[in-house]
Amino acid sequence: QVPEYANAAWEYNAPDDRVMVLHTLAVDPMCAGKGIGSGFVKFYEDYAAENNCPYLRMDTNERNTAARRLYNKLGYREADIVPCDFNGIKGVRLVCLEKKL
Repeated sequence: QVPEYANAAWEYNAPDDRVMVLHTLAVDPMCAGKGIGSGFVKFYEDYAAENNCPYLRMDTNERNTAARRLYNKLGYREADIVPCDFNGIKGVRLVCLEKKL
């Protein structure tokens, strides 16, 4: 898990070996609405289940409303918004999301 996750108010206090994290899911805007993002999240969830990791975490930029809508639709809960400097970008507000399988 990225260091920024340590500052998030997660609902599930799970040990690291039971948490699967998805970082940086990006879909070309020309391919938006074709199910690519939701299909990859399904793959991620199946992989987590096969590897005994029932706690799922991911993040997105606070301004990425399309991703936030998609993740909410797929059953992810917004646990917290964490201000940070992320990947060299100052002032990012990460929306931390989680789901229990």
